[in-house]
Amino acid sequence: MADCAQCGARDQAGRFCVNCGTPVAAPTRRVNLVKSAGVGPAEPTVLAAPGIGSNWAPAASYPVPAPTAPQPLPPPEPPRRVRGAAALVVLAVAVLLVAGVGVWFMIRPVGGEGGPVAVPASTGVTGGPGPGTESAGAPTKPAPIAPPGSKGDPGSSPPMTTAATTTVVTTTVSLDPMGGPRADIACSSGYIVQVASELDQPAFTARVAALRAAGTLPADAKWTETSSSCEIFTNQRNVLVLFAGPYVSVADACPARLSSPADAFIKTTDPATVGTFLSCLCPAAATALPAITTIGQQGVWVGELQRVLGAGLDYDVGNINADPGAGDPGRWGIYTSETAAAVGRFQADHGLPATGQVDAGTWSSLQNARCGHE
Repeated sequence: MADCAQCGARDQAGRFCVNCGTPVAAPTRRVNLVKSAGVGPAEPTVLAAPGIGSNWAPAASYPVPAPTAPQPLPPPEPPRRVRGAAALVVLAVAVLLVAGVGVWFMIRPVGGEGGPVAVPASTGVTGGPGPGTESAGAPTKPAPIAPPGSKGDPGSSPPMTTAATTTVVTTTVSLDPMGGPRADIACSSGYIVQVASELDQPAFTARVAALRAAGTLPADAKWTETSSSCEIFTNQRNVLVLFAGPYVSVADACPARLSSPADAFIKTTDPATVGTFLSCLCPAAATALPAITTIGQQGVWVGELQRVLGAGLDYDVGNINADPGAGDPGRWGIYTSETAAAVGRFQADHGLPATGQVDAGTWSSLQNARCGHE
């Protein structure tokens, strides 16, 4: 029930005043239609009932009640079922966490032990399942977990293996200043390559160093003193000799001869035939020998040519020997003008064009002139 706007008396059933009979309007709920109203109490709005009849007038003298701030509503209390479900979820998460921590402590490696080893299922290879595998079709069983500190049990994890460390020790091998080991030459033992000779050890070691630097020191070089070897040398008293061998044949000795300096040569170890001339020209194929065409050309085959012409066929090739006292290193292995002139004379004597150049035809004629006498 509401009060009558005219006399303040109670209304009759919410429609007419019980004192004066004036119609009473139903109370109207104030609605704020402004969407962006500011925060704070709004100005009160007085709603009056519309007049019915000519004797109605609004009562302007009624006091306007002070606006009151709205009170916040208390949060709704959750239903009992929701609170119970939340408590169960929290309890389940706590149980899972405790179980996970316990499992981790059980399977973690302790004191160098390995972790759990998974056992694969059998691949069906003929011969039955191997160690740690199951039969075909059987479920895979997890590897048992050994308690910390248990070693050697069938169910314990394999110990960690340490990779072997290989230590490479590098050693510096000092080069023999004598060119190789000492080995005295026995008589009639075959053929040797006489590489070099000197009268004293300082000169000998200097020669060895020079040959090594030039790359003309044979791989199997040795040294000896003539006084302790077979009498196949001109001086048998105090000469140091660098040599390679002995070899069974001249052909066997040629690789060492061709890797030696240009003035080296092959000789026999038999004192009775020590003066026999020997050359790698004879076992060689003439078509495989290098052409010698230019003055100043150098090589080991130039040295072989000079020895064949000078020592084998008695052609004058000029003075090519070294003279250490005069500082002359010699011209062995250098195609000098005197050597070219000797080639021209040989060519003219054997029906060849006297070009002074050595080709395959000249090499073949040199073989025919010399090798049949060896």
